[in-house]
Amino acid sequence: MIYSSATRIGCGTSWKILRVLASNPFLGKRIQAADRLAAVGAAFDIVESIQQDKVQPNIHVIVRPSVPDNNVSWQVFENDQQIIHFLQEEAEFSAKNQEKLEQQYGDQVVQLRTNKLPKGLITLESIFNPNDQFRKEKANIQVKREDSVSILVEENKPLQIGKMTTEQERYEFMQLCQEFPDVFAWSYEDLKGFNPNLAQHTIELDPNTKPVRQKQRPVNPHMEPLMRKELNKLIESRIIFPIKHSSWVANLVPVRKKSGEIRLCVDFRDLNRASLKDHYPLPSMEQILQVVAGSERFSLLDGYSGYNQIMVKEEDQFKIAFTTKWGTFAYRKMPFGLSNAGATFQRAMDMAFKGLINNMVLIYLDDITVFSKNAADHLSHLRQVFTRCRRFGVSLNPRKCIFLAHEGNLLGHIVSKEGLAIDPERVEAIRALPFPSHKKSLQSFLGRINFVRRFVPDFAALVKPITKMLKKSMAFKWTAEGKESFEAIKEAISQAPTLINPDFSKDFILYAFGGNDTISAILVQQNKDNDEQPIAFFSQSLDDYEVK
Repeated sequence: MIYSSATRIGCGTSWKILRVLASNPFLGKRIQAADRLAAVGAAFDIVESIQQDKVQPNIHVIVRPSVPDNNVSWQVFENDQQIIHFLQEEAEFSAKNQEKLEQQYGDQVVQLRTNKLPKGLITLESIFNPNDQFRKEKANIQVKREDSVSILVEENKPLQIGKMTTEQERYEFMQLCQEFPDVFAWSYEDLKGFNPNLAQHTIELDPNTKPVRQKQRPVNPHMEPLMRKELNKLIESRIIFPIKHSSWVANLVPVRKKSGEIRLCVDFRDLNRASLKDHYPLPSMEQILQVVAGSERFSLLDGYSGYNQIMVKEEDQFKIAFTTKWGTFAYRKMPFGLSNAGATFQRAMDMAFKGLINNMVLIYLDDITVFSKNAADHLSHLRQVFTRCRRFGVSLNPRKCIFLAHEGNLLGHIVSKEGLAIDPERVEAIRALPFPSHKKSLQSFLGRINFVRRFVPDFAALVKPITKMLKKSMAFKWTAEGKESFEAIKEAISQAPTLINPDFSKDFILYAFGGNDTISAILVQQNKDNDEQPIAFFSQSLDDYEVK
């Protein structure tokens, strides 16, 4: 069995996952159980050992069988005497029965030492086993998917809004859009861009680097008409201009979009290697999700060809030249592909929306998320964001914006009033993945699922059998255990619960668990009905020296 701690943490107090070593004196053998805590050997005298502890923090013990099963009719102990009596009975298990159990469930588990007995035990499976649910159904939140509908603000100019909006909200939103038509760019010609006195891109090079002129590479002839069409758009929009001479020349790389159109990219690898790095930080995606989740209304906005809204310093424009069969061109406005373009753009957006960030808007490059904890405030928040867009020349792509939504897809996650969930499209993509055929593809699979590990209870233990397959000393071969692990982790991801947003005015509850070669934890808070709801799941695999 496992003895684990549930530590209550006061508001403002930091928390941490308890690291438990397998050298802990409370070490037993794993056995399967339903209504029993475990078979306790005569040497396992937890009561006496616990009473020797002198420190008395506020800790509650949770007990579960080490081997999960589907029987959740756990025995609940109301007082210390019931537990002591039960442990004394369990200590009388015969050595013969114990040996039989050890042969069947021989792997060792870690037991986390606590310093007092509980006043009632909670069945850990009810909050930890992915095969079971939380104690009350309402604690296992499922986010309802919301579609969007189109409304016309002008002829042939539709905007997407949440389907669950009221008629009054739609009317007020249309009034707002008609007041701010200039914040939308329906084509390159509508781009305004930042004032160069406020933001422009500079390219500083290592003085010891020599310029590189790439030789022109051939392209697919079928792509040429699309390339020429796109080049003409960029010229007419004054994003690029023709030149005769440049020390730096790169190749054009056309990339086909899902729509069938193409995006013109440039191979700036040589220039990027020579560029001095701008270390302006991008916001943490985890922080963005944490701030936004739990809001009642969302508007997910997208900048129209975002990087092209910032001018390049005039003397640096010739450094970003590219060659085509129709001539050589240079960028007047900042293109995609430059190593410091993201830093320049994030700095400009942070400046434009200063004072609104974290209060009603969050910026990740050209993704602008307007959020409102109270639905009644959302149109007011949109007005403030539109006002900043107009003032600083930020152009939005109306075809990629969704307004007044009850939920939204943000950075690969679904955010809603209920909290944070995994994007169902990503879940389905993971479920459809076949067994990796070699170590490299297995590494790719593990990297792909790592972003959802905080949604999955005991993630480290689930993937442990397949991570062992990456060892250099082992040949790559799928075993029954590995295949079971592969399918189990995909199933666990598909059943992942919605995570709530932490409320820092309330206490946190941290459950920590120790296994034979992994440790894990759950951070939860209670809602108004006193149901415990998960904020995040944590787990870590132990190194060999930690379990010896």
